[in-house]
Amino acid sequence: MPSPKRKRLALLLSVTLPLAACGTIPSGETDLPPEVDPSRVACEAFTALTYETNDSEATKAGIIAHNAAFCALCSEYEPRCPKPGS
Repeated sequence: MPSPKRKRLALLLSVTLPLAACGTIPSGETDLPPEVDPSRVACEAFTALTYETNDSEATKAGIIAHNAAFCALCSEYEPRCPKPGS
């Protein structure tokens, strides 16, 4: 069974690494064809997470933080996220 520190590190990395990838793709500076939107590709590769009732409060807080960041970056492409200004 992983230690609590390892669980926290895994959760932190699972949240920050994908979001870093979403936020650091400069528009127009990729090898992708012009009709491909890199933000859309990144947002379609990731998704909002869910938690179970028996998950720890720390896990739930991490998932809630991930989902808030995911929706802030990807609400344009994700129908389950509230739209900005709504």
